[in-house]
Amino acid sequence: MTDGPSDWAARAARPVERRFATRRWRSPMDRGLLLTARTDYRERPLPPGFRARVVDAAGTPRRVAACDAGADGARRPLVILPGMYASLSEGLFLDLAELAARGGRAVWLVEDRLAAGTLALTGGEVPSVARIGAEVAALVATLPERPDALALSAGAAGALAAPPGTFARIAVWSGALDIRATAENLARHPMARFHYSQVHRRAFRRAGLDAPPIATIPELLTADPPRGLPPDPLLIVHAEDDPVVPAAVVSALTLNGGQRALVTPAGAHLGFGTLEGLDVYLAPFDEKD
Repeated sequence: MTDGPSDWAARAARPVERRFATRRWRSPMDRGLLLTARTDYRERPLPPGFRARVVDAAGTPRRVAACDAGADGARRPLVILPGMYASLSEGLFLDLAELAARGGRAVWLVEDRLAAGTLALTGGEVPSVARIGAEVAALVATLPERPDALALSAGAAGALAAPPGTFARIAVWSGALDIRATAENLARHPMARFHYSQVHRRAFRRAGLDAPPIATIPELLTADPPRGLPPDPLLIVHAEDDPVVPAAVVSALTLNGGQRALVTPAGAHLGFGTLEGLDVYLAPFDEKD
């Protein structure tokens, strides 16, 4: 696939649109919660070819699982930025990384700042999204060339906060682009709020730390003024039935000519793979560079 800042996102959206053409929307709090619950978050060992290491990211230690084995040198590396509290060993994100590596990419799976392993390294610090963006840019700068990026859930906020030029192109799936709006939405839905509060406490407990109140996390993350969307070729894929992130957050975005927002009728919160198989996440990058 040749680079074209004005049309990459539109072309990359086509295979995703085809996969969801027959899907129909239902209310977020039934189908959305069901699909989200079916997403694989189980932890498992790193597959062969991947190794975990700690990388200095603008003065902050961040855990990364990297795989270069068998990568096609003609293709850009892929950086996967998973959602809030997501560890390196969770099924969904690790399965995506392994699938991309089998497809001939060098892959970096970057652990979330609020995952237990990185929380332990940082002493439980909760940074602003702008700070996370600076760390992501520092990590990417250690790669031999600008990568493609795949950001999922709250990982999208940090990826989009990185300085322009950090990524050659980026696809964001089910992006928590406005963390405050996400928190307000969760506050209205007890089942989803209970789930995330449990995940929150478990992450800090596994790091041997006391968990700050979950209500303070969005405020801490958004402490710095948010940046605008980067000018890089950008595809945002979001689901109308996402029970966590309101679709209105994505619909209200102001996009430039090289950016595209695709709102699918179904997909829930990272439930796209449950509907269409994990390879749908990699569809924007399937063609050769």
